[in-house]
Amino acid sequence: MKHPRNRTNSALRTLKNTCLALLISAPAIAGGFDADKVIKVSTLSGWKNTDGTYVTALKVDLAPGWVTYWRIPGDSGIPMEYDWTASKNVGGASIVWPRPEIDEKYGLTSFVYRDRVVLPIIVVPTNKGQAAELAGTIELGVCKDICVPVQFDISQPLKPENTRKSAEINAALKDLPKSARQAGLSATKCGISPTENGISINTTTKMNQDIGKVHAVIEHADQSFWVGPTSTAQKGQTVHAVAEIESETGSPVSIQRQDVRITLLGTREVIDIQGCVGES
Repeated sequence: MKHPRNRTNSALRTLKNTCLALLISAPAIAGGFDADKVIKVSTLSGWKNTDGTYVTALKVDLAPGWVTYWRIPGDSGIPMEYDWTASKNVGGASIVWPRPEIDEKYGLTSFVYRDRVVLPIIVVPTNKGQAAELAGTIELGVCKDICVPVQFDISQPLKPENTRKSAEINAALKDLPKSARQAGLSATKCGISPTENGISINTTTKMNQDIGKVHAVIEHADQSFWVGPTSTAQKGQTVHAVAEIESETGSPVSIQRQDVRITLLGTREVIDIQGCVGES
């Protein structure tokens, strides 16, 4: 059960970020980079829900000044990769991402976590009611003056008798982005037009509250698509976001609007929008 990194960034951006990480991490490692002094990753035991799913979490502690990244790093940074193939009685595992901090430096915008972050994981067991174990490896980037990819092996037993909720995980679950419904938004409109290599999607969201300066991120549920960097334009409480979508294989791109995901990362609030409707 290997989960490759989220491919919302375009191939070009991914290549740029990878080359950046390689170029600046090599001197760091040569100079004696000590991951143990920068980052600590542990797991939290969590609990079993009444529907049979398990809740666990990764807890990431960072040294002062260092950051790690949200599910989409932004203009720079290293996205997380994870591989759960060593797990037992696990049919699926999904990381739930609390809202990140917006970090703007040198003309680049990144979405980061500092100090400590708890990343809840929802685990669906193959056989509900039986014990499970989430096990495997994760690789994530840490950055300060340099960026370095670091890898950890994790293992967390999941027991059906454990139903007591963790205060740390609960706190993280309360810091999630709002859904469009929770934010009281009407449907986001989107137009689709062909490009040389795929399609361009242009979305418009009218907000009914001030969530501050917004950086939008467009994603698509189909991981065989590359979604390029999102361009955001904001006028008052209306946000326009544009991104290009291409197929890895070069084949024509056809998408369903309900599979589009738009995240509005505001300086005051984050809103997660699932799906859009055609422009009238």
